[in-house]
Amino acid sequence: MSFERPIAAAISPMEAKLVDALPTDSGWQFEPKWDGFRCLAFRCGDAIDLTSKSGKSLARFFPEV
Repeated sequence: MSFERPIAAAISPMEAKLVDALPTDSGWQFEPKWDGFRCLAFRCGDAIDLTSKSGKSLARFFPEV
């Protein structure tokens, strides 16, 4: 699947960062690092593309999307 994306393709998914201690500031939120896919979802009408941080389509792994 291919279509023009409404935002720059140079955007990459946020990745988990390993740290020695959690920040104590009140504005932080945390989540565990799970193994699996991190991707960006792009939608154009009824077409949806899931893209990896390297720009490869992940749509074949999620046909239900």
